[in-house]
Amino acid sequence: MEVSRQIRRAGLPAYLIYPPMWTVMRDLATGRLTQAVTSIATLHDQGRRLGFRGADAMRVFQRFLLLRELGRCAELVADAEHLARRRWDAGHGLPIVAAAAADVGDTTLAARALRTFMADTFADLPDHLGLPAVLATLTHACCIVGDVDVAERLYERLCPYEGQALVVAGAAHLGAASRLLGELALTAGDRGLAVRHLDEALALDGRSGARLWAAHAAARLAELRAGSGASNRLPRWVADVAEESGSARLQRRMHASLDPT
Repeated sequence: MEVSRQIRRAGLPAYLIYPPMWTVMRDLATGRLTQAVTSIATLHDQGRRLGFRGADAMRVFQRFLLLRELGRCAELVADAEHLARRRWDAGHGLPIVAAAAADVGDTTLAARALRTFMADTFADLPDHLGLPAVLATLTHACCIVGDVDVAERLYERLCPYEGQALVVAGAAHLGAASRLLGELALTAGDRGLAVRHLDEALALDGRSGARLWAAHAAARLAELRAGSGASNRLPRWVADVAEESGSARLQRRMHASLDPT
């Protein structure tokens, strides 16, 4: 792996980078957002000291996941734009620019970054360890902007991961790919397919213990089922996750559906 090779070149044992990576994965996936602030900083510091050149890109992506939950993505746009200008990190930077800008309501910047990446880079994007991060950030931007063409292309690229959890090189657990497929299907106009994917995501993330991602899938399902005649009552545990994690994003999603029961 690239991480191991870089650390070996620094003359240090490769295993040193992995425990702090796993800590960040756990904190983000389970909604331990307060702890994630510290674990992300600790991992970045460790990566820099070990000579891992991907440390900055990893930190920006992890901070995106964290700040998106806290409703503070405005703090990230400048860092993501700086990352996008660096040759080594450009493949990660531009999708994060699109996602962070979309999250704070700058759909003009988001659409420009999204379209630029899709036109210049997406077709030749290799299957590398950071691919899930790229697909996740592009999906977030695409679904907010409402770009049906991009949604269909991203859906096709994500389909092979249906039924699997997306993990970014040991640095982040993004939950079930089916949750992203559900959002993309909804953007493309297929509500029934979206519900099927989100049901799959809820089941997988619930089994794996990824409580934050499971809660997002449950809240989204309740929102989609509102007014359809199907049960859209939100499970109490979703409210518990929202309260314990402090996720402003999950709380907004909850308010879009019925009150918890």
